[in-house]
Amino acid sequence: MSKLDELIVNLERLEAHLDAIFSGSLVARDDLASVLQILLHDGEGHDLINKAFDEQGLPQLSMAAHQQPQINRSRNSQPVILAIRAVNSDASTPQPLDDVLNQEAIFHDNSVWSSSSSLTWKQVIAKSRNQYGSHIDDEPVRWLEDLRIYPVANADAMTFLLWSIGEALLGSLSAHLASNGADMLSYQRRKSLNGIEIQEGHVLSVPPTSIQVGADLMITDEHRSQRTIFGGIYNSTPFLFGINKNRQVVALKGNQGDSLEDLESHFLLGSAGDGLNRATRRAMRRR
Repeated sequence: MSKLDELIVNLERLEAHLDAIFSGSLVARDDLASVLQILLHDGEGHDLINKAFDEQGLPQLSMAAHQQPQINRSRNSQPVILAIRAVNSDASTPQPLDDVLNQEAIFHDNSVWSSSSSLTWKQVIAKSRNQYGSHIDDEPVRWLEDLRIYPVANADAMTFLLWSIGEALLGSLSAHLASNGADMLSYQRRKSLNGIEIQEGHVLSVPPTSIQVGADLMITDEHRSQRTIFGGIYNSTPFLFGINKNRQVVALKGNQGDSLEDLESHFLLGSAGDGLNRATRRAMRRR
């Protein structure tokens, strides 16, 4: 089998895992991380995309990229303590694949977990695959476990991150291969997961002890189910933004020591649903 044929087989696997997540799978993220690791350069002998391109003499792949590789550390003069973003979808700012993979996907400061840190897309894939996929590292660190329960776009943060980079990669790569004579159809990237298109979710520190939660997002369908937008835990207190059955953005905050899972269940069962006030809606920057 040629490297190109092997690449196309794995792109079919990639699409199947993306479809599973789009259909609501809670377990496909680990298989998705494993396929992404096979496709991309990881220092362990994989790098299937570049191997196939070298075999066929294909030009380098470019993808839409954020103008800034780092996530902003402040918004409205308030420091960002946690932020998660999708892969950029603006095709007017293309960059080489490796440059896109080295852009930040998540940032947190030391008030959220034990140390301030960020993860690139490449690191998100590697960490998820090595901890939960076919290669098992040591016991996962706290923040990696939390990303598998923090709600984002009615999924969890890790699923959202892997789905975002997977969709962007498959869309760009299939179009690139098709335009260079490969026997495959171009894949139309999906930017909305569970009817919510999130560019970035963030938590800001508001002195002395408050936080402000927001998201740059678009609600992209008309279904009336309760859906989570973005949530987490700060200072042992769970918080959650979501969309109620009337398509209103709502905010919930638990008591200190409450579990995030209980707060999310409380919301999704429909027992919470008051809309946000006008000022808070503006802070959400909903389009």
